[in-house]
Amino acid sequence: MSGDLYTGVRLRRQLVNFGVVSVARVMQAPESEQVELRCECGAADCAIRLTVRRSEYETQAASSRLLVAHVHVNGNGEVVFRNARYAVVQLRSAEHSPSTHLGG
Repeated sequence: MSGDLYTGVRLRRQLVNFGVVSVARVMQAPESEQVELRCECGAADCAIRLTVRRSEYETQAASSRLLVAHVHVNGNGEVVFRNARYAVVQLRSAEHSPSTHLGG
């Protein structure tokens, strides 16, 4: 997969996830409410959904961090948080890597 396609998929998923959480915030959902978000790994064929509390997303989300399924953690970034449901991966400076999986 080319780096541009990979980055585009990842960015679209981040925008969708941000939108889901923003709607929950506007609807005044409690911070403890769980939302279903897309894995932000960047693999075009990934259909994994992650269950995340709104407060978790808002704490961990950043443009240089990705919420990914455990199966998409493999060494191309630094895992900065992990729980039973997902991992948060800090992107390295070379974020346009053509790899489809992140973390370590």
